[in-house]
Amino acid sequence: MNKSDCTEMLKKYFSRQEVEFLLPLVLRWSGDAETAMQWFEKTALPEFGAKTAMQLCEDGEAKAVIAFIKHLEEGGYA
Repeated sequence: MNKSDCTEMLKKYFSRQEVEFLLPLVLRWSGDAETAMQWFEKTALPEFGAKTAMQLCEDGEAKAVIAFIKHLEEGGYA
């Protein structure tokens, strides 16, 4: 998986502007596109009842994912 693949997948849930904000952050944290997408698809987030970021998006809670990532970027804890 490459950055372009990640962009296409995220566009299912986020606007272009949101993808442009989110993707660089998640890539920086994860190190590569494959790991970034594994996090999005498979990492349970305790703050959200152990749902993954993808599950939250599928449940219509994409804004919660953005808020969570902004919180982490500002130095908050997961």
